Amino acid sequence: MKYLSESSIVESWKQLVELGDKNKISLNKLFGVLELLQQINLTESEIIQSNIQYTVNSSILSNSLQNKYFFDPKNIKNFTSQETLSVIFPNNWIQNILHNLLKNIALPLNNVAMISLHNNEFENSITDTDFINIFINKLHSNEASNVFFSNQNNNPIKFSDTKPNRQSVFSKLKREFKLTDNSKFTFGFDKNLITANPGELTRGPFIQPLYSGQENLKCLLLANFNVLEYYDINSNSIHRTLPNNTNLLQKIFYGAPGTGKSHKVKELVSSNEERTERVTFHPEYDYNSFVGGYKPTMYGRDIRYEFVPQAFTNIYV
Repeated sequence: MKYLSESSIVESWKQLVELGDKNKISLNKLFGVLELLQQINLTESEIIQSNIQYTVNSSILSNSLQNKYFFDPKNIKNFTSQETLSVIFPNNWIQNILHNLLKNIALPLNNVAMISLHNNEFENSITDTDFINIFINKLHSNEASNVFFSNQNNNPIKFSDTKPNRQSVFSKLKREFKLTDNSKFTFGFDKNLITANPGELTRGPFIQPLYSGQENLKCLLLANFNVLEYYDINSNSIHRTLPNNTNLLQKIFYGAPGTGKSHKVKELVSSNEERTERVTFHPEYDYNSFVGGYKPTMYGRDIRYEFVPQAFTNIYV
C-alpha cells in the first residue's frame, strides 16, 4: 500500500494556513463543510442538490474529524452516537461559500486533498490523477470542486511506502508555527492549537462554527433534528418539475414573459375552472377591483349603482 508522505502533509498544511491568514479565509469552517460533504448519505455517483435535506451520521462524522485533526493518542474517544445531523444546501450555496468563507479565493487543490485524505491508504498503482479523483468524488459536486479549488500554487503530491507518523506530523506543524503549548492537541487552520476535540461537534472548531451566525445560512442549514418536521421545504429542487400536491396553499411561478407561467397555471386548474378566477395584479390595481365595489349599472334607460363582486368575493362565495 501507499501513503502520503509526511513532508507533503506538513507542507500542504503550512501553505494553506499562510494563505488563510493572509486573506482572512474561514478555513476551519470550509473544512467543516468539506467533511460534511464527504460524510453525507449519498452514493459516490450522486450529486448534491439545493433545497434537499440530507443526513449525516454524527458518530461517523465525529470519528473522521478526530482521526484527521486530533493528535493525542492517549485521549482518543470512541464516538458512538446514533444521532444524525440534517444538512440542507440553499440556492447558490457554492457561490455563497466561495464569497463568504473563501473570500473569492480558490484554494490549491492538491493541498486541500492531501490534508483531507492524509490518513488514507492507497493502492500501489495510485497516480496523482487517481488521488485527486478520489477526493473530488467524495465531495459529490464537481461544480463545487471547480469553484473552490485551483491547480495554481499546488504542492506536489508525494507518496511513501510507510504510513505517516501522526506524532511526527504534529511536532513538525508545531515547530513550523512556533507553538509551544503542550496541553492542546487539536490542530486547525488559524495558527493556534485548540482545546476541544474536533469530534465534539458542538465544541470543536470545524462543525460548531457552522451552527452559529446568520451569514452561515447562505452556505448551508445545519441542525441536529429533522428540519422537515418544522419547515415545509420542497423535497424537489426548483430545477425539477413541481410536485402535483393540491394540499399546498400557495405556489409561485416566476420567469420572464412568454416562458409559460400562465399556461402551466391553466393546466393545474383546468379540472376545476368553475371555481377559478384569474387576477393580474399591477400598480393601478385597487381594493374595489379585487373585492368589489359599487358601480353604475343600466336597467333599461335608468342608471343604478349596485355592488359588483370581483375576484375575491366570487371565490369567497
